[in-house]
Amino acid sequence: MKEVLNKLEEGKQYTIALINDFGFPSGFNFTFCGGEVKPYAQYKESLILWFKKPRQRNKRGLRFLPCKSFVIWEGFEKPDTEMFKENTGDCLKASYFGFDRQYLIDAINSVEKKPIIIFNVEDHKLTNLNTGKCAEILNQGAYA
Repeated sequence: MKEVLNKLEEGKQYTIALINDFGFPSGFNFTFCGGEVKPYAQYKESLILWFKKPRQRNKRGLRFLPCKSFVIWEGFEKPDTEMFKENTGDCLKASYFGFDRQYLIDAINSVEKKPIIIFNVEDHKLTNLNTGKCAEILNQGAYA
């Protein structure tokens, strides 16, 4: 968790794609205001990011537990976090089941720019990161 916090700089703009608490993809742009690593519940470490969304004055916080999956890009990007890719007429069909990390892999592959942080996403499915090769991921989950 501390490795993730060390890669972010206060005042810089970032884009995050994550799996929300309901198991579906979400993404937004933000300006990083700070962060901290603290114990939370049964976890020894949890990451708290303080940020501001574009055109908003108030700071917000987001807590990441070690089991949470997310990807961060430097600058404002537009990753594909759409969960409904098939339209069968009367109803929309979700691409994957809830909490499927393939949503994040699709988001990574939809952006040309290489992410600065990939946390808790399996490396065997990642492709098209500028070189077309699979990403190398540390044992802790943070992108090297």
